[in-house]
Amino acid sequence: MTALATRERPPKERNDAFDAATDPGWPAEAGLVGMSVAAAIGMGRLFADASFLPVVLLAVLVSHGLSLLCRRRGIGPLVNLAVSAGGLVLFVTWVIEPHVSLIPSPDTWRAASLDLREAWGRFSEVVAPAQVTRGFVLGAALGSWVSAFVADLFAFRARTRVEAVVPSFTVFLFGALLGSDHHRLSSAVLFLAAVLAFVVLAEVSAAPRARPWLSGRKGAGERALLRSGLGMAGVAVLLALVVGPQLPGAYGKGILGVGDKGRGKNGTRVTLSPLVDIRSRLVGQSTVELFTVKAERESYWRITSLDRFDGTIWSSLSNYRPAGTRLPGAGTDAARADTTRSSQEFEIAGLASIWLPAAYRPDRLTASGRIRFDPDSGSLATDRATSDGLKYTVESAIPQLTSAALATAPPGAPAEVAARYLELPANLSQEVRQTARRIVGSETSPYKRAKALQDWFRTNFTYNLQVEPGHDENAMEKFLARKQGYCEQFAGTYAAMARSLGLPARVAVGFTYGSKGDDGLWHVTGKEAHAWPEVYLNGYGWVAFEPTPGRGLPGAEQYTDVTPAQAADTPAVTVPDASVPVDEPVTPVDESQPAAPLAAEASPAGPRLIVAGVLVALIVLYVVGVPLAKRRRRHRRRAAAATPADRVLVAWTEATEDMTAAGLAPRPDETAVEFAHRVCRAAGPAGAPLVRLADDTSAAAWSAAGVPADVAVRAEAEAAGVATELDAQATRREKFRRALDPRPLLSGTETAA
Repeated sequence: MTALATRERPPKERNDAFDAATDPGWPAEAGLVGMSVAAAIGMGRLFADASFLPVVLLAVLVSHGLSLLCRRRGIGPLVNLAVSAGGLVLFVTWVIEPHVSLIPSPDTWRAASLDLREAWGRFSEVVAPAQVTRGFVLGAALGSWVSAFVADLFAFRARTRVEAVVPSFTVFLFGALLGSDHHRLSSAVLFLAAVLAFVVLAEVSAAPRARPWLSGRKGAGERALLRSGLGMAGVAVLLALVVGPQLPGAYGKGILGVGDKGRGKNGTRVTLSPLVDIRSRLVGQSTVELFTVKAERESYWRITSLDRFDGTIWSSLSNYRPAGTRLPGAGTDAARADTTRSSQEFEIAGLASIWLPAAYRPDRLTASGRIRFDPDSGSLATDRATSDGLKYTVESAIPQLTSAALATAPPGAPAEVAARYLELPANLSQEVRQTARRIVGSETSPYKRAKALQDWFRTNFTYNLQVEPGHDENAMEKFLARKQGYCEQFAGTYAAMARSLGLPARVAVGFTYGSKGDDGLWHVTGKEAHAWPEVYLNGYGWVAFEPTPGRGLPGAEQYTDVTPAQAADTPAVTVPDASVPVDEPVTPVDESQPAAPLAAEASPAGPRLIVAGVLVALIVLYVVGVPLAKRRRRHRRRAAAATPADRVLVAWTEATEDMTAAGLAPRPDETAVEFAHRVCRAAGPAGAPLVRLADDTSAAAWSAAGVPADVAVRAEAEAAGVATELDAQATRREKFRRALDPRPLLSGTETAA
């Protein structure tokens, strides 16, 4: 038996497939690395500059390098996984978190966890291209590292093409869907070229032997295949780049509608959450001028609206399209009321955002530079990193609404409005729902229900900045209990309550009108930052209400019964409350610098969730990787069996592995026949084919003339019979345990291979 276990074929008889599994050749490896690099470069659309790229590219190269080293050393996939994980820990410690320690430690883990938590929180608050922070770089490096490792596993261990492309494509798709429009075409062309190059180079490397195509020249086949394949790939990319944009419908709506939410919009997915910025402006009572407006009448200067509430924060999934002089209207926003025209000339000084304020609803625009418009939210945005320094003119159609007219609005809303603006998280507090129902009582008019909510807040609540921030479920309950808060909480709670009553609602964000100077301009500062709810009333479109005490929308007096007011007219009131912490003014963060580690102690839930996520990922990788690696190992053995005798020995090796997994392992000092007869009775129905296979194995191992091909066929059938009978006898638990048993991967030889 020992002789059988250690017998190896001479090097010259080894099949090329086995060598290719561990040493596919530099062309294929270079192609795979190039594909990962192209995907990492594609993430540049997520960031405002390229300072993230050196770290991410280094992560890609080191990850691929460790996998290459393990393969060349003959190290199996499980050990390769451990080596890659260890390398990732060192990479994070030395490259991303070196300010903490150069030795991996709990402090390093905490710093990395805090950076990731901060990045995750900012993910729903910023718009691409975002400023580069350490958390974002860490996330990009982790994704690229794991992508490179998995791609190498599929490409050179499982020897697959399509699966090897998927990890890099996932990274590229992440940047494509969430990134800005900047370099969209060039990054797509680069990644497409990298994928085609990898496929061609991998195919060349997989060629089992030289194919002389011309005059018997050795090695010319691979060079010809390489030249023709890369040539065709280059032509395909060139046609896609030059001809594709000129084809009819090239800029039309996509068939699958990825990213347009089914609304037929063109543009990039942008997650908006300017609510996060409001409190810092309000608490700081900033008097820094943000912009000026030349207008005949004051208004709320609205920047956008937020339509999604996940139970924690209001945000928006908007699709901006290039804006022309005439801005499109939303079909569901048509109002029965007459409108009055308002022209506004804006000059942005220090708004530090991508949004452009305007009176709602803008329908004409005069501006230099690239401006985008989202018809659903009625908001304008610039393609630049910030709107600071922009000058533009907006004309708005402002409806003249009255309570008598709105009272005639019938219940209900168009299906697309109801589906989007009535959605609430399933875990929304029952207290919030019940309070809303008590407020409106038996009233059925949508307008009167909306106004009843507004009046209840204005009558029973106090405006107070010194409260805990937020508008999630817990914050809403505290807000309703204390009856004090600031505009973000009034608007968010109102909108959630309105939705629970069947009133489509959203949160508008912007600024009150500011103060009028001697120059005739309205001067708007940080303290005018504001949020208010909008309710959809059938036939009248989106109607603004004002639940925040001390605030009033100009021009809405006829239906809100609230006179125009803002912070300058009603100074902020602070209500002493021992249960309400008093926050210090928030200092604006310079996002151009990498984020420093947070001094505050992190919530213990964050690191636990990260640890749990890593453990789940490792478990999934083990469950998938071990059976895949064992299947690949058997495939290599069978491919390397060049003679009938070798095929018999491979069949015996597989049978003994199956018997070992069933708890019947061979002894080092017994022959194949002795082993088969010893375990025949214990193996049950699997014993008979094992005994017959043992006889064939002895003949194949010791016969100088070898064995005929029909013996090899019979031996393979007997090995399959052993596996089938053992599987039939095993319980479901035993089958699962055998599938995940890594011992066949840890043996030191290929046994008869």
